[in-house]
Parts: sequence; structure tokens; C-alpha cells
Amino acid sequence: MTVCMSCGRDARDKATKFPCPSCGAVLVRCADCKARGNEYKCISCGNLGP
Repeated sequence: MTVCMSCGRDARDKATKFPCPSCGAVLVRCADCKARGNEYKCISCGNLGP
């Protein structure tokens, strides 16, 4: 299962995957959180982003 970094919901459909700007770890956000600009936190390095 692919989980959104912002809300923790299943993000299989319409998920965005991108590298963390600080450490390069793969981050996943659902379409809703991306559209709202919800904050995320990288589980590898703790980097915060919108």
C-alpha cells in the first residue's frame, strides 16, 4: 500500500511520488493534500515541505 506522507491515507490512486529535496528519499502525497498544500515531513531526514 502507498501511504500519503501528509494525511496517512491510501494514496494508490492519483499519488505523486517525488524525491525529498534534502536527502532524496521517495516521498508520496495524495492528490488532495498536494492540491491543498498540506505540510509533509520526510521520514528519513525530517525535512518539512508544503
